[in-house]
Order: sequence, then C-alpha cells, then structure tokens
Amino acid sequence: MAEAYHRTPSELLKIQNPLHAYFLDRAVFYFGVAIDADMERSTRDAKNEKMRVVKQNMVFNRWKITEGSRGYRDPNVK
Repeated sequence: MAEAYHRTPSELLKIQNPLHAYFLDRAVFYFGVAIDADMERSTRDAKNEKMRVVKQNMVFNRWKITEGSRGYRDPNVK
C-alpha cells in the first residue's frame, strides 16, 4: 500500500497518535506479508499460467472479507 500510494496506511487515514499509527501500519504490513506468503505457497507447483491464476484466485477468496462475515481469517491457521 505504501508503495502504491507513497503514503503509509496511517497517513491515508490521518491518524494523529504516533503509537496508533505505528500499530496500524504494522498490522497492515503483516496482513500483506501473510497474503503474499499464502499466494507464493499455493502457486509454487502450478504447471502453467492459467493454473497459477486459478490458485491465486482461490487464495484471494479465502482471505476475502465479505459483508456479513464475522471477522477476518487468522494468518496463523494453515
């Protein structure tokens, strides 16, 4: 996110408290790292580009939070 917008998440949300900003930025970072790792693991054995895209979509759908969902996926659960 910071690379795309050249701003940290806390800057985009205009969080003034430095500690709150730090924790938000850290949480967003770890969330992104967890998704990237899951994507990499799932596409490691893809035999072609189409299979890689299918597997990436499956990972994305597992992580996606939809309206009415009760929370988020725990990154520690495999």
